[in-house]
Parts: sequence; structure tokens; C-alpha cells
Amino acid sequence: MRKGFAILLCLLTAFAVCGLAEHDAYVITEHRALGKGGSYVSWPEAALEDEAVSQRINAHLQENCHLQSYLSLLDSLGESGAGLTVKYEVFQPPMEDIVSFVVSAKGRMLSGRPSQVWYAMSFDLKTGERLVFADLFSDPESAVNRMEAYIETQIEPKASDYLENASFVPLPEENFALCENGILLYYPYSQVSCLSGYAGAVLVPYSAVSEEWLLTVPEITNEDFALSLLDQAKSGTLPGLPVHLGQALDEVADAYRVSVDPGAWPGGIFVEAEDARFAGSAVMADGEGGSVTGLFSSGMLFPAMKGGEMDETEVLRLFGQPDRVHFVGQTDMVTSLLPPGKVFVYTLENTDFAVSLDGGGLVFGYLIGSYPE
Repeated sequence: MRKGFAILLCLLTAFAVCGLAEHDAYVITEHRALGKGGSYVSWPEAALEDEAVSQRINAHLQENCHLQSYLSLLDSLGESGAGLTVKYEVFQPPMEDIVSFVVSAKGRMLSGRPSQVWYAMSFDLKTGERLVFADLFSDPESAVNRMEAYIETQIEPKASDYLENASFVPLPEENFALCENGILLYYPYSQVSCLSGYAGAVLVPYSAVSEEWLLTVPEITNEDFALSLLDQAKSGTLPGLPVHLGQALDEVADAYRVSVDPGAWPGGIFVEAEDARFAGSAVMADGEGGSVTGLFSSGMLFPAMKGGEMDETEVLRLFGQPDRVHFVGQTDMVTSLLPPGKVFVYTLENTDFAVSLDGGGLVFGYLIGSYPE
């Protein structure tokens, strides 16, 4: 273990190596320090072939996430009172040689007051340097303007139901991650905060800033996209959504924070999650406390940087003739999620795959699970 992390260990009440996450370019080891009353601090350690790059990334994580300070705080907490949970996620975007980390600290903060804070960082795997907007965009100011416009039109109108504070401008330009579907922007609690007690975050699709984008993105044809979408549907999930069919709804709610009261869906309910990756998406279940029976995600699933609109003709070319067509009327129960129009339903081996088309024949979104007759 490297010297910087050895320094951290002297502060631990209890310590464990919890697991590994492997990728072609790196291995992530999870470390966890256990405190009293269920509190803990977990953090990632990256290992790459180039030791200097590994050390640079890990030093950034240790310093910018204030790990030593959180470990000291953990060691001082008792069995009662506000606890502390520090956990992380690793994101692999479609761009090569990039990795992102998002660390969440919730409970007793370094300031002494209970709250929640995000630490988001993206790294160049060739150099170990932390990325800034100037590394992503040919014109950062123009890109910021586009992202602000997207948030104003696509996110703000739908976010008011689960937010306490909602000042989306200025953007948190130094606190972002890159994921499969777009740029995740993590706000300070004082600027955007949710009813769950977490600070807010938003997802801006790559297509919204494609004109300014600098990083190399693998070319994805519509045919490749369709094949990938069907493969993931067969495995019980949809691109960018970290949930799967059959998963316990309570587990999803605990991990991704259900944002509003459940809506009605044939045979059960649907819920929307607060986690930014679920923007424009919904999780269907057979009831509260039940299991996940379906997933829906909007047109944000278009391949990175392609944007645009897919119409009925292209859907038929890519997926073929549907096994059945559902015509959605104004009073149909599914209009709680889907617009009036058509739904093409394809029967796969263990689930239905459906494409929702609006009244103009454009793709509105995709669904998996048992689609109602």
C-alpha cells in the first residue's frame, strides 16, 4: 500500500479491504474504515500499469475528498448522535482513457453540522491529471451556456417537486463526472438540495454540447446502438440505469432515493429516482415493497454525441416489425408516463422490449418488462 494511504490507516477504528472493480486499464480497490453506530468511510484506490499515474490519481482523491479529515472525524464519533457515511462510485464514460469518481459524504460534516456533500472528479488515465472544462470543450463558455439552457428547459420544470433549494446557475464547473449518458454536475447543498437531505445533481447529455466537445468518442452507428440496447434489455436493464428487473424496490429506493410519490402503472406502480442518472426515467414495480417489473428511459439513450430524433421508419428498420402495437389514447393508463401515440412491443426471451412513439411518430423512450396488453 502506498505511503499516503498508510498514513490514513493510523486513524482507523477498524479497517478492511472490501473488494475490487476491474477494468482493462485499471483496478479499483475499495477500502473501508468502520466507526461506531454504523458509521463508516470508504474510498477507492486506483492501480494502473503506470505507478506514477496511480499515485497522482490517488493523491487527488485523498486531498480533494478530505479523506484524512473524515477519518479523524469518524474516529471521534460516538454510538449516538449524527453519524457519518462516506461512500463512492466509479463511472466509465464512452471516451477512452477517462475515469470518473463521485464521493458522497453524509451525516456529521467537517464543519460540525449534519449535511451532505458531493466530491466529483474525472481523470485522464494517461497522465493522472484531473480534468477541467477546458479539457472537455473547445469553447468552455459556450458549452456552459448550452448546459444552462438545457437545464432551464429540460430539468428545472420537472425538478421542483423534490427540491428545497433550486438555484441551478451558476454551474458547479469544478464538481463534475462523466458517465455513460452524459455529464453529471454535482451542486453544493446550499445551492440545490433535495427533500431526501442530499445535495442536488443533474445529468446533461453529451449531445447537448456536441459542437464544443473535444474528447474522442467512439463512433456508434444506429445499428450498433440497437444491438447494444437489445442485449441490455435481454439482461434486464437499460443503458445508464444502475438497476435491473427483479431487483427489490426498497433496495432501489435506498440507493437512488425515490423523489416523488408513486404513480399508477398497469399491474402496479412506477417511481422516479432522485439520482441524476434517472433523469427522464422511471422504475415500475408490482407495488410498494415489491420488486422491479419494468424500466423506462427517455430519448436520452441516443448514442453519445448523435443527438437528433429517431422516427418510426428508423425504428422499423433497426428493430423490425413489432410483435404487437399498442395505440395510446388520451385516457390510457400508461399516459402517466407515455404520450399519446404508438408503442411497438417486441417479445424477447424473458421480457418485452417496447419503443414509445409520440403523436408525430418520433421516439419518446424505451421500456423493458412485461408491457400491458
